[in-house]
Amino acid sequence: MGWQSKIVDGVKATGEYVGSFISRNGHAQQTVPAQHRLSSIAGMYFGWVGGDKVRDALFAKNQTSEGEFVEVKREDVPLILRPIYHKIEWNPHSEESSEKWKKLLHQTIPAFTAAAGTMAGSALIFQLNGRSAAFKETMRKMKNGEAVGFHEADTATQFGQSGIYTWLAAATAGAGASSAIPILFSLGISGRFAAANAAKINLTNSIGGNLNSERALGERMDKIVFYVKSAINSGGKISRDWSKIFVEQSLEPNFGKVLNVPGEKEKAIDIIHKTVQGIYDKQHKSGLRGEKLIGAVSKEIKNHLGIIKPTINSQGKTEYHGIEKFVREKLGYNFSSAILGNAIPWSRSLNEGFTKLTGIGKGSSAARTEEYIRQQERNAANPILGRG
Repeated sequence: MGWQSKIVDGVKATGEYVGSFISRNGHAQQTVPAQHRLSSIAGMYFGWVGGDKVRDALFAKNQTSEGEFVEVKREDVPLILRPIYHKIEWNPHSEESSEKWKKLLHQTIPAFTAAAGTMAGSALIFQLNGRSAAFKETMRKMKNGEAVGFHEADTATQFGQSGIYTWLAAATAGAGASSAIPILFSLGISGRFAAANAAKINLTNSIGGNLNSERALGERMDKIVFYVKSAINSGGKISRDWSKIFVEQSLEPNFGKVLNVPGEKEKAIDIIHKTVQGIYDKQHKSGLRGEKLIGAVSKEIKNHLGIIKPTINSQGKTEYHGIEKFVREKLGYNFSSAILGNAIPWSRSLNEGFTKLTGIGKGSSAARTEEYIRQQERNAANPILGRG
């Protein structure tokens, strides 16, 4: 079996592997990104087919088997490719050095177009779900010196880490000579989705959850309604579990240096729980009941602990709101040593090392976004001497 046939077999194996994986697990949208995989595979396939058509037109030859070539007639070439028909004269059986680069080009065109198709298919999903636009908006704000939220910067940093996985998937999309290639391709696609879609994967702890800090915090805000309803039916006491999960999944990935100090985590949970319970008690004492009580409590909790992006006041100072204000003023943390883009620790380490080595992706690196957040805090309207 020739090199060309091995590539085709590798592409097919990749498609079959991912297809069966999706069919078995397509319901788990966070851990098994079915739509993203499908779009990337489709891009790879159409890129490969398109590249195959391009080389047939360019060389006017179609390789049917190892060492066997048949002439491609002009009328058999798609109209859009006819302008390049037979632009390269090549004798595939010649051993002349002048013919070797043509042979290499003939062999690799589909691999390059499959790689480009994979990247395009992957990028399409994040264009559709808005994450690519959100990343670009954060980068624009940083470039222009505008206020950027802590969690916004965290998610943008993680999105930037997805680039390495995109290139891994692209590099292995058109190459199938090794049986390990489909696994590397799958790793690239999965890593790309996890980082760009703000997932959390950390095998070294048991905190749980599969969302990064920003998405986990949003999930906690959505769940508060159910906890308030439960409190109404259980003597007005909101479960401490809400605050515990809030700290572990929304704060600990970024403020682990503080929260890992003995006693600090329990202290943070207590402060947040007392705040949430206090809001409930206040609204209940005001006479609200039923849906009105649920709505008022949920709204006030979101104002205290939800994501509300910072603003710049008339004096040019940064003013914090929501969870960022709470973290600084109630918990006593600052952003000086908070960690950004740490939802998937090995992705962060890999990306930071690659950026230091090559300079590629510096604008969205953790080092860059962390410095921006610290500089923004140094310009705060209410400076604090906090921990963190």
